[in-house]
Amino acid sequence: MVNMVDISDKKISKRKATAVGKIILKRTTIEKIKSGEIVKGDPLPIAEVAAINAAKQTQLFIPLCHQIQLEKVKTEFEIGEQSIIAKTSVTATAKTGVEMEALVGVTCALNTIWDMVKYLEKDEKGQYPTTKIAEIRVLEKISDEESLFKDTSKEHKKQAPISTNIAIITLSDTRTISQDDTGDLIQQIAESYGHRVLIRKVIPDDKKLLMETIDEIMINKKIQVIITNGGTGLSKQDITIETLKPRFDKEIIGFNALFMSLGHEQVGPATMLSRATAGLIKGRAIFCLPGSTKACKLVVEKLIMPEIGHILKHAGD
Repeated sequence: MVNMVDISDKKISKRKATAVGKIILKRTTIEKIKSGEIVKGDPLPIAEVAAINAAKQTQLFIPLCHQIQLEKVKTEFEIGEQSIIAKTSVTATAKTGVEMEALVGVTCALNTIWDMVKYLEKDEKGQYPTTKIAEIRVLEKISDEESLFKDTSKEHKKQAPISTNIAIITLSDTRTISQDDTGDLIQQIAESYGHRVLIRKVIPDDKKLLMETIDEIMINKKIQVIITNGGTGLSKQDITIETLKPRFDKEIIGFNALFMSLGHEQVGPATMLSRATAGLIKGRAIFCLPGSTKACKLVVEKLIMPEIGHILKHAGD
């Protein structure tokens, strides 16, 4: 027996759901998308329209879904080296959730991208040996009641410091300050967000020296954030995590999970070779990043800068 769920007694409330997924493509295909060389045109705006159309017609694709009057459908894309991540958010005022609409929307967006680049993805036999759509999931689902938490989070961010004072430590046995490209990049990104870098140091991979450097920085009451880069790998000379993690008053456990997710998108399973972490020491936030310039750019831009004020607000509560 097949039944459509009776929602007649449910209350009308504001509903929102966000779904994500990705399509894995050849590097050469990604480059052609970036340079505007796709024969059918730019796939992303077409995929965005496809997501809107599909989300609005979800009840036609999934038989037992209720027909919902959608108020907004928004799709965003993030282009990696070998993949494109699509994120579709759907909003409605209704008696039931809109997660299926978000899933249908993001799936259609990804399928549309495939259709527009398929001539580049086929092998000599007309097959698709490497192309695939993966990791489609509901990222978030909220209603009026749940949105109270979201409002609280926004209020916390409003109270968070906008500008912070930062110390950057690079661990390297070969580099000097003048050769510290990774430290330079971290400073440039931090300053572009309005933060101030008060201390820059390059030190060898030495446990005692790292401890002394941290102690010296901690004396400076103006420093609120410490960012280290280097020494997070698996080799014998990589001592950053062993040295600093035991000093954390609290570990920011989610940082490593998000770092792994971002890193996997860029370089694949090799991301697991880094043990990047973050935590709080006496109310200061400390982030231990790998030495890779590319990895640091990704993490500083995507994770640290958007949330550093929010972290410090909670650290000071």
